Amino acid sequence: MTDLFDIIDRLDDATGPDREIDAAIDATLRVGKDSLPTWAHERFPVWRATKLGMVEAVTSEGRGPSWDSLRFTGSIEAATVLAERMLPDWGRMSYWNNCQGHTALVEDNANSYTGSTGKEYEATGATAAMALCSAVLLALADRPDLMRSA
Repeated sequence: MTDLFDIIDRLDDATGPDREIDAAIDATLRVGKDSLPTWAHERFPVWRATKLGMVEAVTSEGRGPSWDSLRFTGSIEAATVLAERMLPDWGRMSYWNNCQGHTALVEDNANSYTGSTGKEYEATGATAAMALCSAVLLALADRPDLMRSA
């Protein structure tokens, strides 16, 4: 599995949408393929990103299904899907353009019942979608309890 900080670094270095990064996000967070049934997540323990923006599910016996990743880095709609799936009970999510580029922010609603901290995670990127992806990944790196078991 790719480290979240590796993907964040790749997002920081990218100058525009990147299908390899999309696949790395999908394979690491397991968010891009809703149509796989629960048993498939268990049967295919390894999800591998490809250079073409595809993800392959594999087992020790060989390859399983593969699919085209969502365009997280090139579509603000896909980046929003990422944020909503990975941080479903979080409050504010925003993104904007300024003189230095694009910035995004995700905020954890402070709530002692759910363990939420009220912390904000802000990131910049070449596109609003990339900034939002980075902010989500920063939040997940800081709060590993939010990660789906991979």
